Amino acid sequence: MKNAKYFVALTLTALPLYGQGIHENFDLVAPNTPLSSKTVEGWRQEGPAPAGSAVIIEEAGYSSGKGLRLEKRETMVVYESGGPIWSSTNGAFTFKITFRFSGKILFDVALHNGSTSAGFYISINARTGELAASQGGGESAFRGNMGKYSVKELKKETWYTLEIRNVTLRTNLAEPTSGKLYLYEAANSADLILDGISVAASGSIPLSSIKTVLIRRWGEGMLDIDDIKISTASDK
Repeated sequence: MKNAKYFVALTLTALPLYGQGIHENFDLVAPNTPLSSKTVEGWRQEGPAPAGSAVIIEEAGYSSGKGLRLEKRETMVVYESGGPIWSSTNGAFTFKITFRFSGKILFDVALHNGSTSAGFYISINARTGELAASQGGGESAFRGNMGKYSVKELKKETWYTLEIRNVTLRTNLAEPTSGKLYLYEAANSADLILDGISVAASGSIPLSSIKTVLIRRWGEGMLDIDDIKISTASDK
């Protein structure tokens, strides 16, 4: 009976719950497994990098458990659940991702609506020590007005957490979807590198729902990611 209850719990965890956010730490996946929709619900690898360039391994996990390593240049991973991850009817949300890098890495994180790509866009360039964040405007999450901020304090082989807090999705462009971006050392949240900079979604239509999370890496080195979360803004 105990095993039956455990099986039911795993089954329920795997079901896509539209509008319920994400909480992915890759711990239910066998080590050394290439990322795909068959191995991790909702996730897939895209882009020009060879298949199998995104792998769930124990060495990539933050603190304990497993994480996702993007091993090669131009590796891109995408999460889509088949319906909205979060919508304007769900209230405010916070997005979090924990990462670690080595080398002259550059990587992007985007949260968008899955069709026109209206959304938030963040780019971290370890080579120049700079973070770029969308400030509204433009045609999509990938071509908007970008604010640039120094993150030269970022250290290689150190885990950091990136957050966009208190995001309320909008149904019109009169008041663009916006939030506050924080970047800090994962083991010490008081060690802030960026302390609540204002970010706004790009795009020519309102960002009323989040349907896609996209992460892609460029440059030389290693990128590990873990503990990806979209949840209610009060849930820290």
